[in-house]
Amino acid sequence: MGSSFPQSFIEGVRDAADIVQVISDYVPLKRAGSRLKGSCPFHQEKTPSFSVDPQNQLFYCFGFQTGGDLFKFVMLYEKVAFPEAVEMLAQRFGVPLPKPSPAAAKADNERDRLQTMNLAAAEFFRSMLAHDGGRRCRDYLQHRGIDESVAKRLGVGYAPDAWEGLRQHLSSKRFGTDEMLNGGLVLERQKGQGC
Repeated sequence: MGSSFPQSFIEGVRDAADIVQVISDYVPLKRAGSRLKGSCPFHQEKTPSFSVDPQNQLFYCFGFQTGGDLFKFVMLYEKVAFPEAVEMLAQRFGVPLPKPSPAAAKADNERDRLQTMNLAAAEFFRSMLAHDGGRRCRDYLQHRGIDESVAKRLGVGYAPDAWEGLRQHLSSKRFGTDEMLNGGLVLERQKGQGC
């Protein structure tokens, strides 16, 4: 689903969810006056410094010096972005996800195509590094102390001195010229036609 939810949906998830119930799944909590306390799940500690305020639906860790609402807790603990935290909590507490508008669905599809196209371009450049034309680049990387395993892990590639290579590769993967232009992967020729 897209990255932006209507504010009314976010507030509906906030109203349906309970911070104590959510955090109790991750951290054992004990009552301490009007709040609950426990050991912080974000760092090692001997004395519990993690506090949950059920009335205001907030948490705070005095040792980690971080706090927030249940969305922030899920983001930190699960290492996800805000939209994913909202979705996780909506599913957990039975709040139906809003249906995306046709415009939002189209934007999501375009974003997915752009991401896939960029991955295909990266694959092309990595494969060019392994070809004969990439020998000078491989020698240069070796000279700089970057071996093949490091280059692979970093996704290092080589752009051959050819105008049509990437465009042809992306065309073979069924990407159109307009998509390539919009994605900034090709430029229109200054003279003549084509990319």
